[in-house]
Amino acid sequence: LMRWVWSLAHAHIGLAVCNMWSSSTEAFSYVLDVLKVLSPVSRMEEDPYSLLDEIIKAFHASVPFQSVSLISVEPKHRTAAPTIEEVKSAVVSGKGGLCYTLNSFMKALLEALGYKIHHCTSDIGSSD
Repeated sequence: LMRWVWSLAHAHIGLAVCNMWSSSTEAFSYVLDVLKVLSPVSRMEEDPYSLLDEIIKAFHASVPFQSVSLISVEPKHRTAAPTIEEVKSAVVSGKGGLCYTLNSFMKALLEALGYKIHHCTSDIGSSD
């Protein structure tokens, strides 16, 4: 049951991630100004793979994976999935979040930069 609920929540977020960034300029600004990755626009043209490696490393170093924001909310007030605005706000503010927040944000960011991205579902449950 938990896998099914997570998959539905993940699918809900995935439908809206394309609307997270108003333009590629905004996404490149996030990479430069927040992640502190230098010259992302020219590097995207010259060597997108090394740029991708640096974006991922910078993202993991600056945006926390955390569950405090989830467990601090009473279960009856938790939603199945955060809105796309909540995802963007949590990451841009530096608050971070769970895997579906971070992965949805990163998917939208990379797509806005020009990468072709696909979500892959997974879970941490047992193989039973």
